Amino acid sequence: PPSNGPYFDLALGPIAQVAIKSDASSTTQAGGLGLRLRYGGSVGLTLGIAGLLPTSLHFAQADARATWAPMDIGLSLSQRVSSWEVELDVGLAANLLLVEGQGQALDSTQQASRLEAGGRVGAQVRYWASSHAGIWGGMFVSYLPEPYSLQVEGIGMVGQTPSAGIG
Repeated sequence: PPSNGPYFDLALGPIAQVAIKSDASSTTQAGGLGLRLRYGGSVGLTLGIAGLLPTSLHFAQADARATWAPMDIGLSLSQRVSSWEVELDVGLAANLLLVEGQGQALDSTQQASRLEAGGRVGAQVRYWASSHAGIWGGMFVSYLPEPYSLQVEGIGMVGQTPSAGIG
């Protein structure tokens, strides 16, 4: 990137996410591919989207197969020193959730979809190997204040989707 003025960068790579607050009896984790776009200088606008592979949620009375597609938009502050750049970002997050549930006494599966909204805080480090390419890594925490209540016909509410995660 140029050392002065705004620039545009694109980051593409693997993503892993683990629930830190969940009703599930086992740790909810998912992995996939993420894309982050950033435009700006020391202050920038960020946009992120990811596709996570399906994961299982295990509850006492039912299991569910969930697929998340997290998205976020926010503002970032970055500081560049030589070839290194450190960035902090904060923004609004949304998860498109597709869930398929199975209960112990059910004849068929039940499907639902929902858009969950919340917030995201992240930190990234970039090493610019050249003016056009570099290596990027980071961590984030997301929080969704209203998790999805999983309702199974004939059983009722069996649990909720995770409301917070780290990735």
